[in-house]
Amino acid sequence: VDLIVRAGAKPCAVLIALDRMEKSGDALRVGQYSAVQSVGQEFGLPVIAIANLEGLMHYLQQSHDQQLQTFLPAVQDYRNRYGI
Repeated sequence: VDLIVRAGAKPCAVLIALDRMEKSGDALRVGQYSAVQSVGQEFGLPVIAIANLEGLMHYLQQSHDQQLQTFLPAVQDYRNRYGI
């Protein structure tokens, strides 16, 4: 955001490819909000995700591609460990 402001522009939002729907913070200090919510609050900007973890999990569950389905347990484990 600072780089954008220094370039003379005004940021209006943050665009991310995937909202991993994870807790903010680190291993020692887990935040109250999601990482996306924390970024939005810190910078006062809306955070817009093209896709999110829930949608990815749904896609993997519905996929007929066996190779893609092999990733589902790892994604579910990630959600269980770090998800909001």
